[in-house]
Amino acid sequence: MMASLLFLPSAHRVWRRSSRTAKSPMNRSAAFAIPATRLSVERRANTRGADRFSMKSSGLSPVQLFTNLFPLWSLGSSALGVLFPAAFIGVKDIYLTLGLSALMLSMGLTLSFEDLGRASGKWRELCLCFIGCYMFMPATALILTQLFTLSREFQVGLILLGIVSGGQASNLCTYIAGGDTALSVAMTTLTTFSATFMLPTLSKFLIGQIIPIDVIGVAKSAGQVVLFPIFLGVGFNAFFPQTSKRIEPALPVAGILATCFLIIVSIAKTSAALKSYFLFLLAPVVILHLCGGLFGYLLPKSLLPVHV
Repeated sequence: MMASLLFLPSAHRVWRRSSRTAKSPMNRSAAFAIPATRLSVERRANTRGADRFSMKSSGLSPVQLFTNLFPLWSLGSSALGVLFPAAFIGVKDIYLTLGLSALMLSMGLTLSFEDLGRASGKWRELCLCFIGCYMFMPATALILTQLFTLSREFQVGLILLGIVSGGQASNLCTYIAGGDTALSVAMTTLTTFSATFMLPTLSKFLIGQIIPIDVIGVAKSAGQVVLFPIFLGVGFNAFFPQTSKRIEPALPVAGILATCFLIIVSIAKTSAALKSYFLFLLAPVVILHLCGGLFGYLLPKSLLPVHV
């Protein structure tokens, strides 16, 4: 959530730069996710994830306790980024890419090629994901800009926040919750590649200004950060299943640590803007994500069959 807040104060700088030149691509981060609209839309649990993270009467293991406190670690990481920005602001972008890749690798190690094949055939779920990401969320953001009478700069920022594709952290949340991780990965891939044409189209329609996209750059980045680590993990799981099974309990911990690192660095880089506008932007950003969460839960629940 705080990562989303820091996106808004800087969005108008992207918008202004794009108005000066159509050759300057928007530098967006996958850390600004819309996870709620892309969680698993069915109740068929990922049995390995559900078994390992279910609460048993005997109590939680240290790994389970650490995993269940993921929201607390996220808030703590946000606080570190705000309070001690100088310690993290110098981190190079390559380390952010490595952090995202590590997160996706940890998820790939929990999947099989059969899981990915099954998820890619769920066209109804994927269509609902696309509708939620590129229709419902932008429309909600547009309505909120009018309800809160935001300035032009923050209108642009909130609308762009509503347009951006889902991020990799949603895959981790799905796995921790015992959901369909493969489907979440498929949704991440779909919305990421769709952003190459949906972001310019929607920005022109909703903002009146085309936000240029480096299509080749986005495809390359998605391949490096999403596809390659996922397939690397799936391939390792296929050839070394026993090894994957032994390290699986540690995978959510690795994913959480990678996510916390990304949160700290992202917030540290724009901590000054975040401190200035946090209270002003808190309500519209929270409402936007709450609406996305309700859409992602209620609509699939009412339209799609439930599998036990």
